Amino acid sequence: MASGNSGGCIIIVFHSDLSIGDVGFRCNIECIPCPVVPYIIILGQGGTITTCGGTLLDPGGIEPYGNNLNVTQTICSGTSDCISLTFTSFATEFAFDRLSIYDGTEINTNTQLGTFAGTPSLPVVTSSNQSSGCLTLVFETDETSVEDGFSAIISCSECVPLAPIPTGFCAGYLPFCTDVEGGYVFLAATNVQSEFSQPNGSSNIGCLGSTPNPSWYYMRIAQPGNIQINIVGSNNGGVSGTNDIDYVVWGPFANAEEMCELATDSAWANDFNNIVDCSYSGSAVEQAYIDNSLEGQYYLLLLTNFSNQPTNIYFSSDLSSTGRTDCTFFCEMADFVSTEECDPNTNTYRVNGEIEILNPPLTGSLTVINSSGGFVVMSAPFPASVAFTFDTLSSDGTQNSISAYYSNSESCAGIFAYSAPPTCSNCPVTASIDGVACEGEDIVLTANGQSNTSFLWTGPNGFTSNLQSPALSNISGAAEGVYPVFAMSSSGNCQALASVNLLVNPIPETPVISINNSGDLESNILGASFIWTKDGSVQQGFNGQSIPSQGDGIYTVAALSSSGCFGAASEPFAYTSDGFNLITNAEFNLFPNPAKESVTVYCKPSAGIKTLNFMDISGRLVKTIPMNGNETMQVSLDLQAGVYWVDGGGVLKKMLVIQ
Repeated sequence: MASGNSGGCIIIVFHSDLSIGDVGFRCNIECIPCPVVPYIIILGQGGTITTCGGTLLDPGGIEPYGNNLNVTQTICSGTSDCISLTFTSFATEFAFDRLSIYDGTEINTNTQLGTFAGTPSLPVVTSSNQSSGCLTLVFETDETSVEDGFSAIISCSECVPLAPIPTGFCAGYLPFCTDVEGGYVFLAATNVQSEFSQPNGSSNIGCLGSTPNPSWYYMRIAQPGNIQINIVGSNNGGVSGTNDIDYVVWGPFANAEEMCELATDSAWANDFNNIVDCSYSGSAVEQAYIDNSLEGQYYLLLLTNFSNQPTNIYFSSDLSSTGRTDCTFFCEMADFVSTEECDPNTNTYRVNGEIEILNPPLTGSLTVINSSGGFVVMSAPFPASVAFTFDTLSSDGTQNSISAYYSNSESCAGIFAYSAPPTCSNCPVTASIDGVACEGEDIVLTANGQSNTSFLWTGPNGFTSNLQSPALSNISGAAEGVYPVFAMSSSGNCQALASVNLLVNPIPETPVISINNSGDLESNILGASFIWTKDGSVQQGFNGQSIPSQGDGIYTVAALSSSGCFGAASEPFAYTSDGFNLITNAEFNLFPNPAKESVTVYCKPSAGIKTLNFMDISGRLVKTIPMNGNETMQVSLDLQAGVYWVDGGGVLKKMLVIQ
């Protein structure tokens, strides 16, 4: 028996009656690290509870809640941070057993964040910087039927502005999806002016005779097909429509960035060629139809609250829909990670864990990586929870992390920290990779241990090496995997293990230069950054996808990926004030490019090239090779790694990257 969240104390109470004694009892008293006992809050305890952790349960606790309840509970952080509730389950009697959440300690419509009933998928509910770090919850039930109730994880985070607070402006649009289980719920805008006609929103937009209290939402298509969106304005938990709502849908859009610029242009917004669906009626229940949607397309929805009364908006996808919207905007991850003790025979430990995921993407892959070594990859469809175990990890007492991300959703990712146990060996070893692992390049595995230690590396495809720092050449995806290293002291009485992940990063595609609508030179591919050159000189300060003309000349561009891999340079692009053209019939070409130890030069027979001049990026001549009219020649590269320019004695220059 041990004390938990008690300040290290146990109270022992012994009672005896008036007759019959016995030998009594004895116990040993010792002090150990306090085990963590989950802090459980049962809704309805009354007053204000101050905490930044624990689990919130409905009034029934682990049992179903009761009928005819009306309980109120305020939870505050007690610090400058704000309370957040992450609901792990929610099931109440549809429409009649309702949980209302308010921002702060007061109960009024101005601070109401939402009223929820049934089985909705709730977003994380967070108090705002207007709330003194508090949330107030009111749970009301009727006299019939109960469900399993709800539970939520309590945490504290930095206070943010109250959200969502509809501003009436398209720039404040919110993502939504219709395919989360139970639908999705938003609070309708009230007392909000319209962007189309300040101050009273009386403009005719599409079929809408007015646009009072507008809210803007957008969605992205995840699966192509026809979509019917059921929209209900309701203040009774969604059991029926109670408040008149109207809408207009525009699209499709190729990207989210262009939506507001177009939709707030009255001429464009009123063009029925751009309107997908529209309804202006007195009904509180609407259906919006999108036919033949395609994956990756965006649609913009303007929703108005005609009555200007507080109400929730319920979005759901009709069963007849064949298309699906992207719900990864609402993807959430929670983790549970534990580590085992260090094994003194190998100085290693094991980490176990589970990641719970809400609203994962429909396609692609999920990768879970341990920074200390080991990773797993799985393909769609994805489960709601993923268990993992990574072993033979080096015990070094450092901070490590578990990273999880989806290939088809940048926003759905998580990084979860944990600490490795301290070293328990006299000859610990660590493993690492020098540099960035880029496809087609060389990398070096490095083991760091004590002197007079022997090493044995193993890895995918039967790889073995007894070098402390072996090299892998011309790596590809086939080389990916975990590379363990076994270390043993010269005396043979001490040994240790460590491992490192090798994930091969692709190099960017070779870009092609064109002129965009603004008249700038632009790469046709995306990249983390770019190197632009003009007449062989790097254009400092320009590392984006496009560059304004820096005058007449020959331009090239090469892309650098976010992982640090450098791609090949584009074909030269000749720009003049009179026009521009991509030079496709160059006088000579270099293969491969980037190059390492040598490069092959191919010259057009008619070019008559006699010498090749190699210059660094400052224009300094560093190497000259006689060609003597040869059409093909292999040139050894005895130059340092970097970017060089090669010309054929006055004809067009080419960029050469030496790795």
